[in-house]
Amino acid sequence: MAPWAPLPLQASTGELAAAESRLGFPVPRVVQRLYTDVANGGFGPGYGLVGIGGGRAGFRRGARTWFCEDEYTSLRSDPQIQWPPRLLPVCDWGCGIYSCVDATHADAPMLRMDSDALYDAPPLAITPMNCTFSEWLQAWVNGENQPWLADPHLGTPR
Repeated sequence: MAPWAPLPLQASTGELAAAESRLGFPVPRVVQRLYTDVANGGFGPGYGLVGIGGGRAGFRRGARTWFCEDEYTSLRSDPQIQWPPRLLPVCDWGCGIYSCVDATHADAPMLRMDSDALYDAPPLAITPMNCTFSEWLQAWVNGENQPWLADPHLGTPR
């Protein structure tokens, strides 16, 4: 994402509904509100939040950029990965590291995914970040250190 790029418009109810239909589950309300009240991606930690149903694309596969629901459906359909249901990637940190929302809970706990481990050490690929979506975003707003970038098994930054 280019510095100071203008934010996309907020997600419309139609864009959100289409994305939720494709996902097969509702996005937690706290996450919905950010997309519909602020902007449809393009700001936040790492390379910024990725849009849902439109807005700022961000996950990359070759020359193509994808939205949250594209990355989720791709991960769920990969037979070599056992991607958990309702674990929605929302932020790309680069180097195959994502921050994901657990959409099975209303407070949207955050998990860290390291793609290097998806195939080599699946139990280590997805780890809790020990914060909710709101706490995660508040830490970014406050300019706090992003401890979830540390490898939880080595304790070293990635």
